[in-house]
Amino acid sequence: MRKQQVKSPVTHSFLTNVRTQWIIVLLFPFALYWNTAFNKYALDDHLVIEQNEQVQKGFRGIGAILTSPYAEEEGLVYGYRPLVKISYAIEVGIFGENPGINHLLSVLWFALAMLVLFKVLLRIFKHSPPLFPFIITLLYTAHPLNTEIVASLKNRDEIFMLLFSFLALYQALKYCDYTQVKHLAGAGLLFLLALLAKNTALPFLFIIPLTIGYATLEPRKPIIRVSIVLLCAFFVFFFIPKLLFNADVRPVEFYENPLFFETDFSIKLGTAAGILLFYLKQILFPLQLSFYYGYDTLPLLSVFAWQSVLSGIIHLALLVAAIAGMKKKRTVSYGIWVYLIGIALYSNLPVPAPGMVADRFAIVALLGFAVVLATGIFRLFSLQEHSNPATVRKQVFILLTSLAVILPYGIKTFTRNREWRTYLSLYAADLPHLSRSVKANMLYAQALTAQFYYNNQLGVNLRENERYISLIEKHYQQALEVYPENYDALSNFGSFYAYNLNRWEEAERWFKKATALQPGRYEAWFNRGYAFQMTGQLDAALEAYNKALEAAPGHPEIMAALGELYFKQGNTEQAIAMNRRILQNDPKNIAAYTNIGNYYIFRSDTLSAIAFWEEAVKIYPHKQLLVNLSYLHKQYGNEQKSLYYYRQSEKVK
Repeated sequence: MRKQQVKSPVTHSFLTNVRTQWIIVLLFPFALYWNTAFNKYALDDHLVIEQNEQVQKGFRGIGAILTSPYAEEEGLVYGYRPLVKISYAIEVGIFGENPGINHLLSVLWFALAMLVLFKVLLRIFKHSPPLFPFIITLLYTAHPLNTEIVASLKNRDEIFMLLFSFLALYQALKYCDYTQVKHLAGAGLLFLLALLAKNTALPFLFIIPLTIGYATLEPRKPIIRVSIVLLCAFFVFFFIPKLLFNADVRPVEFYENPLFFETDFSIKLGTAAGILLFYLKQILFPLQLSFYYGYDTLPLLSVFAWQSVLSGIIHLALLVAAIAGMKKKRTVSYGIWVYLIGIALYSNLPVPAPGMVADRFAIVALLGFAVVLATGIFRLFSLQEHSNPATVRKQVFILLTSLAVILPYGIKTFTRNREWRTYLSLYAADLPHLSRSVKANMLYAQALTAQFYYNNQLGVNLRENERYISLIEKHYQQALEVYPENYDALSNFGSFYAYNLNRWEEAERWFKKATALQPGRYEAWFNRGYAFQMTGQLDAALEAYNKALEAAPGHPEIMAALGELYFKQGNTEQAIAMNRRILQNDPKNIAAYTNIGNYYIFRSDTLSAIAFWEEAVKIYPHKQLLVNLSYLHKQYGNEQKSLYYYRQSEKVK
């Protein structure tokens, strides 16, 4: 008699049904992050969407995005990350400027990245029950450190980096399974896209060969071939920006990371060890997240500091464990390697990082941690990760233990999303534990200043604005207390008093400190000149403007201010000459044409004024200038031109 086959309860268990797991993996990110749909723009979103001219053009801006740097500030260009800006240009083209839609689509991209991760883990751990990669994926998805890449629109580049890196890893594994060239080429192309999303994909240059070695029986030839293709992709990425534009190095201030200016190697090494300990703490206990760190949130350490020594012992032990388990292809060893490779780039030892540390810098290392943690949960019940749990009861215990970690992570993630609601909500949430961060205090003061200005435009009551004044003063003073030699804080503090409160004498006091600190920078000299001008000290204003022009020769705003000052002093000839100098450098400067026209009007030379105003409206059809031209031509009896400019003025809204 044929023996009836009895299927194991594990096979049909809801807990290990792969189809169900796929659905959960897809929906879990939305459960964690749906509340980001109510968020507005926040930290650095202006770089990629809110005030980005290329993105705001929608589909018409894609060509310019492909051939231009990621960001441009004060004449410096840096980075090449076209993918995230293209995604936002498409969204603006379809939905207009809509932060809620942007946030939901970021969640969708993150969910897709987690689906690919789950697919990759199923292949890596193909001899394990599906429950094992499922738990790894949920642990990784729920971890609060990911909030910085999902809740922050600017950091969608990190999501794209993960998505394409995971896809590249999957194609590399497919090549190992089938040795088809299309998978090898796919791995290289997808890794190139990951780098074009953000260069933080660099650890996968090592993680992908490492994974091949762990997940395949005969890894030597595939590792060599895949590594060559990945290196080729990296070199292509490295040279693309050099062919498209002249990239300058982004300047870094001391208060962003003092390690850029540190010359003592023992301090660099000790601080790097301390930073690795910080990341380990953040991954294990993500209780206090921050939008920014920088000076003076983490101490500079010697190699003999207890934090450095402890970190050295821990990471040396991890390295020994990783090496020891390589030959036997132990899962814990693999997870440790992924962690170490993922975090090494951000130790600040090879290259210092702006801000010193950031929560998002740990997202690759986080995957290694999830692998080790899931392995530990299986081992807790005396099970190997490669063996099926014998009973449904053990599966339940494994899941409940995992949920004991996943649920607190998820709750923290969900509540953290709300703190990213706006610029001010984010800063207000984090500043209580970032009182020693110079830049965090400055950013909060600047955001409060913008809100103060907005309130003034709306006519908000005086008491409310008094509260903002007090907060702005508090955070600028805190930034200067931590780092007194802070040119930006001094200059910006003075600008607040000058342009928002019209307290020119107090503003000049801060500008004076800034110019004494860095006399070779133009901003504070320019603002100081304007403060002198507003208090009637025209000779002092002239001297300050000339100092500013020495620091920034040819700067059109400074020359325009000098022209206006000459005009106030009754020297219209010099005023006109200064604006002509602007036109020599920038023949399409509408302000210079307009100013020269104004000065000629003052001299009753209306024909010359007409000539310059006509050049101005060719560049930009300014309504008032068009009306002025219509009037002047009528005065000279040229009815045809008068009517022409009048009709042009009617077209301008």
